[in-house]
Amino acid sequence: MIEESPSPLLDEVTRKKMGEQAVALAKAVGYDSAGTVEFVADDADEAVRRARAADAAIVVVGNHPTCNAGWNRCPDPSEGKEAIDRKSLDLGPEDLIRKVRSANPRTIVVLIASFPYAINWTQAHVPAIVLMTHNSQESGSALADVLFGDFNPAGRLVQTWPRSLDQLPPMMDYDIRHGLSYTRFRYSDLQSPSELPGDGSVEVCLHLGNAGDREGDEVLQLYVDLPDSRVARPPRALKAFRRTSLAAGETRKVCLPLAARDLAYWDAGAHRFVVEAGRVRVSVGASSAGCAKPCGYPANSPGRRTCGRPGRPIEPPRAGPAGSFSRTAPP
Repeated sequence: MIEESPSPLLDEVTRKKMGEQAVALAKAVGYDSAGTVEFVADDADEAVRRARAADAAIVVVGNHPTCNAGWNRCPDPSEGKEAIDRKSLDLGPEDLIRKVRSANPRTIVVLIASFPYAINWTQAHVPAIVLMTHNSQESGSALADVLFGDFNPAGRLVQTWPRSLDQLPPMMDYDIRHGLSYTRFRYSDLQSPSELPGDGSVEVCLHLGNAGDREGDEVLQLYVDLPDSRVARPPRALKAFRRTSLAAGETRKVCLPLAARDLAYWDAGAHRFVVEAGRVRVSVGASSAGCAKPCGYPANSPGRRTCGRPGRPIEPPRAGPAGSFSRTAPP
């Protein structure tokens, strides 16, 4: 981990939560007299030794938000900032993660990052990964609460995390807003209208249930696809979301708004936003990848809703229901 003051993060975890528990803090850092933090390669052996003797290991790695360098310099090709593009998605300290994980299977990786990394080995072999951004003095308290279950997280990614540079998606295709919780949620009974007026709005509703044994928050996300559009559109575009808290075993009806103006595109020739007539495919889930695939539509009945039928639960991994309706262009 590289940040200007790392000690509050790790020290707060140990002080506030661990007490006498034998948990290793496998630090991929070194300190100089000024308190600045830099990666120190020869810490790996000590981290492995401590991890092997511990009940669990926490490896904290990531990037410096300004590359810890001058205005137009980033020595690490995987880092970047204003005026400097990244040249790699590799996470340099992943070798340290491999060594600690081989010494102790009960390893948690805390990744403090400004941008996505290709953490393929870590994702495949480490049982828990926590992503944090560069926050504040209370980062240590927040991390401790999440690691020890005092707080049930519900955050979502805001970027696509490719596995390599070769997998960078087209601008119209992305996979975002993934996030995990300590509980499970069930989706059922999608209720969508048959038509969306070109100058109006509707609500898409469903029943959300907490199928786990503890309270938690779910972030419902509404995605749309416009198969009849004359212009290129994303195959699944986020149009609404809502964070909902549910007690263990609780089920609640949740509605997400969808306005026709949210489906408009900019017509460069007409110099205005245009709402097209046509079908709207809707999907609801916990992420763009966690939604059920949109349904097929008979060519002779574009307004017919063909899935998301009442009463059918959608089991984890929190793949929500899908449906369709038509919209009319404004007069």
